[in-house]
Amino acid sequence: MKAIGLILVFLEISSFAFGQNLNTREQDVIFRKHLVRALSLKDPRNVEIFGENAVLPEILLNAVEKGDLLAYKDRSCNEKILRDEILAKVIMSDEDTVGFIFPHSLKEIELGEDIIFDKHRSEFTFQQKYIALIIPQSANYRGLTEALAYFKYTDCIKIFHQDERAYSLSFSGVKVPFNDLFLTHSYKSYIVKIGNGNYFDQVYPNPSKAFIAAKHQENMLNDYLYKFFNP
Repeated sequence: MKAIGLILVFLEISSFAFGQNLNTREQDVIFRKHLVRALSLKDPRNVEIFGENAVLPEILLNAVEKGDLLAYKDRSCNEKILRDEILAKVIMSDEDTVGFIFPHSLKEIELGEDIIFDKHRSEFTFQQKYIALIIPQSANYRGLTEALAYFKYTDCIKIFHQDERAYSLSFSGVKVPFNDLFLTHSYKSYIVKIGNGNYFDQVYPNPSKAFIAAKHQENMLNDYLYKFFNP
């Protein structure tokens, strides 16, 4: 991809992926930066591709209920959460029950991914690392916005392949699997954290300042990529 094309693409970093290879050899990686994105399943663009009923969280939680998907306590995906621990917070039926979370109420998603440069292929690629289901403040008895669970992205791909609900029909009626939506960045999202630092809204409680800080970090990353191709 030509340098100017890369910069134009990266200026809209939420909407397109340069490529994806989950098996890139570590010795071929000469640049890596971790990005954390927030996706709202209430956003009209995301409703269009993922559906109105927040089926993505339900697919993942159904897999947890069946014992087909492991859940983790944080984004490193090292410490597992017991199946019963999650199901103690979530109700998978339509009963009118107080104090539980319904899958369709989990409309905020966090996606962690690395952008890397693979010298072997001479291209930038994205490596999705995890998907997290976020409990909104309005649905949390603790009055906090927090993660219900984190799931390894490679495990999520397997679940998507197994579940007939995990596809979109918004592309001229053609069935597009959810993993392809993530691969091509067809969803709408915004970056809430870059690298290993704090979330922008933790550093800047003022939403406007947090947004400006996020855009500044994106611009710095854009500048780096531009200089990468234009030394």
